[in-house]
Amino acid sequence: MLGEIDIKEEAKRISSRLLEELGMDEYKNVFERTNAELEASKGIQPSREEVVLAMAEKFARTHVRMVHDGKHWRTYYYPIESFEEDLLIFSRFLEALEENDEKVSVIIPNMGLVPTSIVLGTSFQGVKGFAVIIKRD
Repeated sequence: MLGEIDIKEEAKRISSRLLEELGMDEYKNVFERTNAELEASKGIQPSREEVVLAMAEKFARTHVRMVHDGKHWRTYYYPIESFEEDLLIFSRFLEALEENDEKVSVIIPNMGLVPTSIVLGTSFQGVKGFAVIIKRD
């Protein structure tokens, strides 16, 4: 389990990445909207870290694709850009699935060339994403 210091550090890394991807104006807009949504739902002012993690979850959801929605199985593909940085968000995605009564049956890593492969050579491979398979009732 991540401790308070780890969550602050993780939020700092995620915030930097979102700022780079969204730009300052859009980052501020998304931060303000997310802050207002969390405050309305919780009834108290959320911490900066809570807002940043919620922003990351929203951003991650836009990248998650449902690749199959059948009678007995549902499959999602969850891309990963940076394994360590995306791990907390991926874990929260899994929690959200369970809270929505979607029972995760299997998680399959998609291994392959990642940006680090450029530096370390093509023999170095990492996790590019995950297939998350749900068993429907």
